[in-house]
Amino acid sequence: LQAFEFSCGTDVPSEVCDRDHYETINATEAATYFIQNYGYRRVLEKSICLRDGNCFDIVDGVVYLDDRYVFTRDIAEGDLLLSRMYLKLPRKVNYATYNIYDTAQWKVNKTRLDFASYTTTMIEEMFTSGAVDMSRETEAQVLSIGLGAGFVNSYLHHNYPKLNITVVDIEPKIVDVCLRWFDLQLDERHRAIVADGVKFIHDAAKEGRKYDAVHIDACTTDLSSELACPIPIFLNPETVAALSKILTKKGSSSEFFFPFIKYSH
Repeated sequence: LQAFEFSCGTDVPSEVCDRDHYETINATEAATYFIQNYGYRRVLEKSICLRDGNCFDIVDGVVYLDDRYVFTRDIAEGDLLLSRMYLKLPRKVNYATYNIYDTAQWKVNKTRLDFASYTTTMIEEMFTSGAVDMSRETEAQVLSIGLGAGFVNSYLHHNYPKLNITVVDIEPKIVDVCLRWFDLQLDERHRAIVADGVKFIHDAAKEGRKYDAVHIDACTTDLSSELACPIPIFLNPETVAALSKILTKKGSSSEFFFPFIKYSH
């Protein structure tokens, strides 16, 4: 049986109305339940270890932002935040077969931009540079090196469905995590390739493949490093030269330099 779902009416306040025009559960009530049961962070899956020996957790959290509670799903190594997507509040229903406040059942939000994050700047630059037309019908070729939680490529695939997106990550477990926890949707226009990103760029240059936009989001968790992203090998002259060869004439490449980010409440 399907539960009856509430649509937004004229008397429904905006904070419980999703952009897809359905009424959601109340964020404050959901936050109260979350904090009482888990605190501000809830580990969904612990100690996922990669081939390089680094391990991370999948963590749901709640934060008070812009005068309302919002929920997040993070890839985190202890207090070190590695990647994040926001969660969508579920629909308000008159009954449900599961605990509607259980964030593990919630979907990630593929329409919300985080304007405090460099990933949003990467997306903006792709359009403002003129490399890609800002139209839902645009059919540009996009390459992302480094998957993380998959925000950049999932946002683009969801909102600009005719883009041809290739995302490359060296770790197969990262792809598995995104499929399991971050609703990574793969199809003929959105593919994930497990490969060394630097080698992929060099091979693409040799084969004459071209991209309208390239995002470099390959990072390290080594706290002794001056920067979290990008890892140094992407900055050597040979890689930069290969990168320039795979860009179309009006193509753009985004690499952002930033330190490590830790949790704070």
